[in-house]
Amino acid sequence: MRAIPLAQAALTSPRLLKTRFDSLSALTALPSSSPTKLLLAHARNDGEIPLTHGQALFDGLLGQALGGGRPRARADSMSIEAIELYRLEWDAYRAREAERTERTVIPGWGEIKRFARAEDGKTGQVVFLEALAGGHDNLGGSEGVVALLGSVWGI
Repeated sequence: MRAIPLAQAALTSPRLLKTRFDSLSALTALPSSSPTKLLLAHARNDGEIPLTHGQALFDGLLGQALGGGRPRARADSMSIEAIELYRLEWDAYRAREAERTERTVIPGWGEIKRFARAEDGKTGQVVFLEALAGGHDNLGGSEGVVALLGSVWGI
């Protein structure tokens, strides 16, 4: 589609594309007690789907596991007190996030973040790979991703 300017935008226009799939709602509908393991892999240089999409899925699942999503700024008030409250909410969220999430940086390859959706710290593992490269079509079969799949599913 990149060969034809604006083709992707035209074909995915809300006027032509009547059905949108809400990935986050589908994933968060899985019960936290479900043993289902999720691997979200995304390359920074994906020209089709922005990295922020994969990150939003991971953040949404993590927010659900933490008992609520990321704090949101209150548009109705920019008082010093409101700003301080927002900062305190963010600090508390980041502390819960750091406690629940394991991060591994692999130089030259990417970053892996993982957490368990259930309170037991084991059930419903979610793994997010932010690869440095791989584009849209070449990430899934790369040696590192295959090894990560094996480690997540124990094969």
